[in-house]
Amino acid sequence: MKELIADLRASIAATLLLAVLCCGIYPVAVWAVGQGLYSDKSNGSLVRFNGMVVGSALIAQGFAGPAYFHPRPSAAGRDTTLSIPGGRTSDRRRKS
Repeated sequence: MKELIADLRASIAATLLLAVLCCGIYPVAVWAVGQGLYSDKSNGSLVRFNGMVVGSALIAQGFAGPAYFHPRPSAAGRDTTLSIPGGRTSDRRRKS
């Protein structure tokens, strides 16, 4: 019985130690290094226009080449209005 209690105490101590290390100390250390070395990138590379955040410089970048996945066409600067049935909105207004 004493051996069981000693093993249980060691297991609980190891669990608490690893929880503090993995859920507390490590994330704070990674955050501190990111803020210290790459503060602009670690905060999302925010794009500001007239003092307001309008997006991120890291989202929907246009990539060319067979090795890259293709981003959403609407976010990568491509004209998607041609895929609408009937063509562009301005073209539909002219017809009617």
